[in-house]
Amino acid sequence: MKAEIKIIQDYFLNKIYNCDFEIVSADEHRVEILIDREFTYHLWIANGFECFRISNEFMREPIVTIKSINSKMGKAWTFVNKYIKETKEPKARAEKVALIEKLTKELNQ
Repeated sequence: MKAEIKIIQDYFLNKIYNCDFEIVSADEHRVEILIDREFTYHLWIANGFECFRISNEFMREPIVTIKSINSKMGKAWTFVNKYIKETKEPKARAEKVALIEKLTKELNQ
């Protein structure tokens, strides 16, 4: 039984290592990914690459064993990080600018 579980875990880890997944959503703590358009996993991103891991009951162990961006997880980290920078950061900046404008307007009234 343990051998079969290891095979399944390795299958999903290889999907992540090779960025063979879709990003469904992301926040400042986790990225939700979809593997094979069916299996949902959460990647913990809040503490940077050193803590990058799967946040899932099936795989409790951290998936980063080599703390180097050149490790197998480095490719996945770069892929996820690029998504965050391209989609989340501009939106967060726009929201902050709108809030500043709103507060400035309130202070000037």
